[in-house]
Amino acid sequence: MNIWCVPNRTVRPSSTSTVNLLNSVRAKGSQTAITVVRRGGATSVSQIAVATVTVSGQTAAGAFFVWQCNSPRPTLGALTYAANTPETELIVVPISPAGTICLSTSQTARMTVNLVGYADVG
Repeated sequence: MNIWCVPNRTVRPSSTSTVNLLNSVRAKGSQTAITVVRRGGATSVSQIAVATVTVSGQTAAGAFFVWQCNSPRPTLGALTYAANTPETELIVVPISPAGTICLSTSQTARMTVNLVGYADVG
């Protein structure tokens, strides 16, 4: 799975509140690249994003995938969900050198992603 945990690093809040990166209905199997935005609207130069992901409005069970855009999509979803049941998960995901993370859902659903923090590695 393409999610890293960073020992001995400080995760800074993205701002005084979360930054909404995505809140829209996505078609089954579609892939979405989003730019990670930090405090003041600046594009991220960080290497790790901490975000909440929420799936809602789905009519069938499935999985929500989140990964670093310059890597292959993982085979294991960051969040699995049942039909007609909103689900939320806190994730830690690497950010691509271009400042993006990619998202996909196996069923048509509303995908919401809120950045809650970020960390630099190295």
